[in-house]
Amino acid sequence: RYVVLVSTADNLTDWPQPKEYWAQDVYVHDRVTHRTERVSKAPDGGSAYAQGAAAVSDDGRYVAFTARPGRMESGQTVIYPAVYVTDRRTGTNERITNRDHPEWGSYHLDMSADGRYVAYEQFGPRGGGGALLVHDRRTGTEERADVTPQGTAAQYNGLDPSLSADGRSVAFTYRGDDLLPSGTAVNTSTYVRDLRNDTTRGIAHDGTGGPAVLGGAEISGNGRYVAYGFRAAEGQDNVYVRDLRTGNSVLASESATGGPVTDDNVYATSFGGHDKLLGLGSGSAQLVTGDTNGVTDGFLRRLR
Repeated sequence: RYVVLVSTADNLTDWPQPKEYWAQDVYVHDRVTHRTERVSKAPDGGSAYAQGAAAVSDDGRYVAFTARPGRMESGQTVIYPAVYVTDRRTGTNERITNRDHPEWGSYHLDMSADGRYVAYEQFGPRGGGGALLVHDRRTGTEERADVTPQGTAAQYNGLDPSLSADGRSVAFTYRGDDLLPSGTAVNTSTYVRDLRNDTTRGIAHDGTGGPAVLGGAEISGNGRYVAYGFRAAEGQDNVYVRDLRTGNSVLASESATGGPVTDDNVYATSFGGHDKLLGLGSGSAQLVTGDTNGVTDGFLRRLR
């Protein structure tokens, strides 16, 4: 029912004052009532200068996004984006990140279906490290997801988190080789952390090639399936779906004539329809017949 989007548009809702043409903000659209609401607001009603990703709970009540504290909070001057959660029912904003390290920025995030858990990546200034964390809004505690088998901080930080509906599992991208007991990296750079069992598994793809250039992994609501990108040698990014229960993978970005797409990269956006649908983005003209507009489009793949 609810769609969250980040946009520079100034005509999605009424504005109390003119805004900068480049300023981004977060909106929630209700597909039943056809109403669109701006969620990211400065105390004066102006733009919050949102950056990066946004997520909405299943009931549309909670919205997680990144924005400048200097715009979201009175008396703040911090320009590095922090993670906020807005309660659309009460109108309150909860700051999740950066109070102890205001110079650290956050850009990509995800939220569990009920809005309790928020996964986010955080970066230090000038390449000074980072972390992939999962925050429990009910208890106020946090757990790092990019850790070694011994439970210590990994050498690098995870990217592009995707949470299962219950917040138990998080899929992410990682470029190092120290997350698994074997001490080897997987050729997709895609990993899944089970926060309940404190275990990490890597998604290894059969065939020659390497990680996708665009997009990150997406995990299904039930935590069973992971959509990931893989680039075959001398090929384009294609999207596959791994069944974590059986270990089998299927091609999700199949061209209209069969086989992987070869003319442009494809990336996954999200699961839907009780995990039987997968959103894709691509400028490819091969996913459907008659696609001749030459620009990036959104596609919906029905999974078998």
